[in-house]
Amino acid sequence: MSTTLDFADPALYENPVPVFNAMREENPVHWSDAAGSWIISRHADVVSVLNNLEEAHASLYKINDYAQQCPFGKGTAIARGIEGALVTTDLPDHPRLRRHTAPLLTPRAVERDYADIVEKTVISLLDDLEADTEFDVLDSISVPLPLAVVTKLIGYEPEDALQLNHWAIDLTRSLEPHLESIDLELSDAAAQNLEDHLRDALRTFGPTAEPGTVLYKLHRGLEEGTLLSEQEAVIRLEELVSAGTETTTTIIPAAFEAMTQFPHVWEELKADPELIPGAAEEFLRFASPSPFTARVAISDIVLGDQAIKAGESIQLAILAANRDPRVFTDPDVLDIHRSPNPHITFGGGIHACLGQHLARLEMRTLLKHAVSRWDSFEVATDRVVRRDRIGVWGYSAFPMTVRDRVG
Repeated sequence: MSTTLDFADPALYENPVPVFNAMREENPVHWSDAAGSWIISRHADVVSVLNNLEEAHASLYKINDYAQQCPFGKGTAIARGIEGALVTTDLPDHPRLRRHTAPLLTPRAVERDYADIVEKTVISLLDDLEADTEFDVLDSISVPLPLAVVTKLIGYEPEDALQLNHWAIDLTRSLEPHLESIDLELSDAAAQNLEDHLRDALRTFGPTAEPGTVLYKLHRGLEEGTLLSEQEAVIRLEELVSAGTETTTTIIPAAFEAMTQFPHVWEELKADPELIPGAAEEFLRFASPSPFTARVAISDIVLGDQAIKAGESIQLAILAANRDPRVFTDPDVLDIHRSPNPHITFGGGIHACLGQHLARLEMRTLLKHAVSRWDSFEVATDRVVRRDRIGVWGYSAFPMTVRDRVG
């Protein structure tokens, strides 16, 4: 098996795990011409890069000439979003930008302010399902759930929330590590539409937004000068819509797919719902919804036996690191009793995913109600369709049938 990523190989998109595993064991630090970057795949190396700000940082498109690093061109909506995103912003600007959303997304704040809306949304979505009747998990659960929560967090009710999801999916195509697989026109059009919509929402609802919402925080930030421009505020909203929906949209069907491989897990969760928090963490590790995250070296460094020069791009293979046998016993086994479980699905360091606690809450709540209602489920595996991407992977179809519990 090849120990480098062949982005033209359909097998990589159908099941990337064997390729990532082989790469991590045989070629853990290597240069990829196709990605235009180094690929780092062992857990210890990935964690080192995530946490060491003196060796690598997230400003992938700022460290060198931007026009050379970014394929989208200055002035495009994607370029504006990437340049101002938290994940590509470093010190000293990062804390200033993060303060407008981070306090709303701490574990305590998420539990206090969003447990009720998540619970009610999950109950409503599951009430609408009919036992023994096939439904698509994406349409029925994993898309509407995070959308309902994120729009509540932002502080407004869009007329067509699903359109936000469509724009977010098309926008995240720009995160593919293989530039030739990016549809630039599609991604930039989605980014422009999302930017225009959210700017209008900020202007329309910001002045009267309820305290405790993101719109309120951003409007105050503009008034007080802690946000330097309306564009900075709009990008905060773009991040919430895209990053705040993608993980849950992918991890819910991925969990059910994993349980078709390890059916005893469903039976264990039905018998003991106290296992759900650990199960949610294991699903996040096992599926790794975002297989890559990017950095760029800001000094000459050595990883493994490879010398990486300042200014060279780095792709951190989260999926491979989350299956590293040096850290995880039997890494290709879904083990909901795994403890500790130091997966890095949400990244690390100052750029760790802001919405991780919300994603965890959504996953735990969905599992709690699913195991209490359903006796069994059946995935139509022959009709499951994965998106043809690897940067932020997911599904475009996930048909499933459930059978309710009796009594």
